[in-house]
Formats: sequence, C-alpha cells, structure tokens
Amino acid sequence: MARSRLTVEQGASLQDVLTQAVQALHEERSGEKYHRAVATTYLLGRTTQEAAAVRLGLPFGTYRRHLVSGVERIL
Repeated sequence: MARSRLTVEQGASLQDVLTQAVQALHEERSGEKYHRAVATTYLLGRTTQEAAAVRLGLPFGTYRRHLVSGVERIL
C-alpha cells in the first residue's frame, strides 16, 4: 500500500494519507464522534479497543458503532 497509486498521486507517505483521511472526518457533519474513535484506535495506538473505549469514556458498543461508521466513511 505504501507504493499504491493513492500515495504516489498524493506525493505523501501512507501514514500521511491515512492521517489526512482521519482528520477529514472531523470536518464532516456529526464527524467528531467518528474522528475520535478512529483517531484513538489507529493513530494514538491504544493497545485494545476496550482501552480505547475507556479512554473515550464510551460504552464499548457505542465506541464500536462509532469506529465502524468512521472507517466506512473513510473508505
């Protein structure tokens, strides 16, 4: 993926492209909750999803719903 067309066209590293995609969630309507879940899980390196949910102060089911929706919006 690091040499994919997406990264080559962007002229950026895979990490940069993914970070930009996660940051873009923040700008969407109702995107803050999705941004927080995705950023906490994938950018801040929580060891488990349970730990990420605790850090965000969310019930695990709510956290998972936000995470799944956030990832779907990125794709």
